[in-house]
Amino acid sequence: MQGLLGMLGQFKKIQANLETTLQELADSRFTGEAAGGGVQVVLSGRKELLSLMIDPSKVDGKRLENVAKLILTATKEAFDLAEARRKERLEAAVGGLPIPPGLLNL
Repeated sequence: MQGLLGMLGQFKKIQANLETTLQELADSRFTGEAAGGGVQVVLSGRKELLSLMIDPSKVDGKRLENVAKLILTATKEAFDLAEARRKERLEAAVGGLPIPPGLLNL
């Protein structure tokens, strides 16, 4: 019985760690850049687009479709950073326990 109570306590601790980690991730900001900072995208930890900045001095004279590609490149970079951080933080929050695929796809 004592072992079961100990495991329950550990699961509650993991749950609290997960809740804290998920909130910290949601509050995080991830920036992707292209063209040497000429295009910058900022996403929230919830993967919402927060801002898009285009520096005309760095993309001046580029064709519109090239600027669109730079925006996509910067956005992908920000998404990749967010996903890598999410995976890293969630794995740490559960103390190395395996997470079933799709369980924490938020």
